[in-house]
Amino acid sequence: MEHLLMKIVTYDTALSFSSSDGASFSGNSYLRYYINALKEQQDIQFTFATNQSSGLLYWQGNMVTSTTHYIYVTVNSGRVEL
Repeated sequence: MEHLLMKIVTYDTALSFSSSDGASFSGNSYLRYYINALKEQQDIQFTFATNQSSGLLYWQGNMVTSTTHYIYVTVNSGRVEL
C-alpha cells in the first residue's frame, strides 16, 4: 500500500506526516491530502472514534471542478451515514 503525505490543518498551524502515522483531532482541525495523480479506482479504509454525536468524518471531492462528484461520511445522532 502506498502511503500518502498528509497535512493536519488547525486554525494557525499545519503538521505533515505519512498516512502510516495515524492522526488525531481536537475538533477544530481537519486532514488535507492530495490525490491528483490517481487515475484509477482506489480503495480507502479508515477507523474513527469520536465522543461527538454529529459531525463530518470524511469528505473527498474537488470543489473547484465538480460540485456533484464527491463522497462523504458523517455521524448523525450517533449513527454513521454515507
